[in-house]
Amino acid sequence: MPAAIVVNAINESQIEQIEVFPNPTINTVKFKGDIQNLDIYITNSLGQKLEVAIDNKKIDIAAFERGVCFVVVSNKEGKKTFSVVKL
Repeated sequence: MPAAIVVNAINESQIEQIEVFPNPTINTVKFKGDIQNLDIYITNSLGQKLEVAIDNKKIDIAAFERGVCFVVVSNKEGKKTFSVVKL
């Protein structure tokens, strides 16, 4: 009788592995996970894209107004949106 092969593998997409922290935040949004080859942008509550630069897995949002903004991460596999509260 042939031996059974059991495979326990989780095949999450790159986007599903991304985390955004801290939330809420005052100055900086950071990323956990591989953000290479991803399109990343931030919108305000009106859906307007905000100018940001990503430096070493961080985005400086100190100049943004207080309230909720949305960090959007996408690639050919899909899109994920994170709500972030700016204090």
